[in-house]
Amino acid sequence: MDDFIGQYADSVRFTEWSIKDTALIPTGGKGKGHAGYKVQVGGNDEFYILPIVFKEEIAQSFPLNTVCRVLTEKGRLKPSKNGDQHQIKVNKKPIRHYVVIEKLEFD
Repeated sequence: MDDFIGQYADSVRFTEWSIKDTALIPTGGKGKGHAGYKVQVGGNDEFYILPIVFKEEIAQSFPLNTVCRVLTEKGRLKPSKNGDQHQIKVNKKPIRHYVVIEKLEFD
């Protein structure tokens, strides 16, 4: 996951949270297209990652439930009340996302 975030955190694959309700952004699978949204919360970046991107590019060949459990235990995946995915409204349409927390490290 760190490789994925490191590679795409500041790329066009993540849209800033403040403009999530603008024009519809196409979604994409592995290595292409929109991956989700980025917002800063309490000094940490939070990435709202689309399920297809999370499954294909973060979990890859590992069992999705195992990946979610391990990331939650490490404080890197923010669970929702009903599981691992959060539902947010984008352009007034509910869309599910995984919320990944990228904790800032200071030297």
